[in-house]
Amino acid sequence: MAREAIIIHGKRVGRLRASWLLFKESWRFLSTDPELLWVPVITFFINLFLLGFLIGAFLIGTLGNLEAWLEEGMNSVKYLLVFGIYVICTFSVAIAQAAISYIVFTRAEGGDATLKQGMKVAFAHSQALLIWAVIAGTVSLLIRYFIEKSPLFGKILISMLGFAWSVLTYFVVPAIVLGKKEPVVAIKHSGKLFTETWGETVVSNVTLGLVFVVAHVIAFTTFFGLVVLGMAFNSALFIIGAICLIFIWVVASTIVSQVLEAVLKTLLYVYATKEPVKNFDVELLEKMLVVKNSTMPVASVAPSTVSSVI
Repeated sequence: MAREAIIIHGKRVGRLRASWLLFKESWRFLSTDPELLWVPVITFFINLFLLGFLIGAFLIGTLGNLEAWLEEGMNSVKYLLVFGIYVICTFSVAIAQAAISYIVFTRAEGGDATLKQGMKVAFAHSQALLIWAVIAGTVSLLIRYFIEKSPLFGKILISMLGFAWSVLTYFVVPAIVLGKKEPVVAIKHSGKLFTETWGETVVSNVTLGLVFVVAHVIAFTTFFGLVVLGMAFNSALFIIGAICLIFIWVVASTIVSQVLEAVLKTLLYVYATKEPVKNFDVELLEKMLVVKNSTMPVASVAPSTVSSVI
């Protein structure tokens, strides 16, 4: 069955075009609060500190037997280390998403929130977010364990289950921070919200990642071109400069993509829970996400810049 055409502001729009408009609208929303870009930077250093502490503790614990320990296969101690890494990484990402969720939610309601307020709210929910990180870390570790122990078909099946888990827990952090739900309840709420409201349509229609894939292809093509040019002129300085530029690009694009994803996820959560969304093109959200519940009201918002670029 052919998909319905996307009609935005009375005009027919292709899906790639609509995805680009969604990216631009999210970018516009981000540009009103550029301090959001500091959130993943702050949580990166938190993550680095916690990982350093964990790995340091394990190195001290294996002092004198490190070589033998590394040569052994996966045992309970190594699984415990991997579990700790999973938990720390998930927790730091959750803190970042929580801070961004609060700031974006406040702006979506027509208000304003500072970076300090966002981080304060995130850490106020640190206990719930840590419990969520432990749950997610346990699931991730189990998935890794069974993938390692399973034949090819089992690996594929378990990988699919892992993908389903990531989809069903899509809204967990906003549910904890904005919905003030306990972690287990937030997981159930996220799954219910996703399957009833968006389902597979978010996966197929929200293609912000495509923009960054194209941008990465252009960036790395340019990088290799500069390296070849530097080799042709036998210029080490030129090559080093190209390496520095690509490093800056990777870091900057990673930060921006993470923030944009968190911005859009929060807006989707707010819209999915039928809260009024301001400062964002609600019609674009509605048409791109193909809402299954036709009775969901569309909030009244001020005209967006999207209408001027279609």
